[in-house]
Amino acid sequence: MHCLSWSSVRRPHFFCRLYAPLVCLFALIALSACATSRFFAGDQKNSLPLADIRLIEEAHSVAVAPFYQDDNHWRQLAQEALSTSKLDVIPEDKVDAAGRNTGKDLSSVAPEKRAGALVILGRSLQADAVLNGIVLPKGDRHELIIQLLSSGDSRILFWQAADFSFPGGRIDPDSQRELISRMLAPLIANAAKRGKPLVTHPVRARSVEAPAAAPKQAIEHGPKPGSQPKAEKKQKIDRRHEREPKPLAVPEDISPM
Repeated sequence: MHCLSWSSVRRPHFFCRLYAPLVCLFALIALSACATSRFFAGDQKNSLPLADIRLIEEAHSVAVAPFYQDDNHWRQLAQEALSTSKLDVIPEDKVDAAGRNTGKDLSSVAPEKRAGALVILGRSLQADAVLNGIVLPKGDRHELIIQLLSSGDSRILFWQAADFSFPGGRIDPDSQRELISRMLAPLIANAAKRGKPLVTHPVRARSVEAPAAAPKQAIEHGPKPGSQPKAEKKQKIDRRHEREPKPLAVPEDISPM
């Protein structure tokens, strides 16, 4: 019978201590790979995303509002993408403070009511436009909708949408960044390319001053239409008396006999 040496008994424990950290490292890498799910994005749905390119070119400042049902930080990625353009992107904390002043949680305002609330937000920040983001669940996928709303008249200046899906876990942020950059590309390429229109005030027509009214006394004592001056009347009366024959004077020394 052969006896096991002491060195042969300790060798497996030595190898376990040596390779155990490496095994744990590979296990962590595998788990993180499983946690970050594959990300699938569909084609963009709006083939003509620029409703009025002139208005987009005149937009110089934008506020990125909280997205509706945003569980994957889409708003932060949109803020990051727009900051690389010529647009003056209002800081997120300033936008959030203005949103709290409205008394509403803009991230939970329903899609059909968001336009009015976001326009009020944009005007309070003196921004030319507000970026509206909406995430809608649709079964096993989601739809991401992005709109640019004019703070002046609530008009939709830009609209784009795309479907995306991820089987589970955490979305790959690089895939998210690629999708939202592609969706915002036409807006980034055309925003702030033209100067702001000058605000012109309507010119008031100079009023024609009416002639000063004649004094009341002059009106009351002035000659009436069709009447003649008193001097002329007196002159006519005098001439009339001149035309009448004067009575003959009777001599005082004539006797009645």
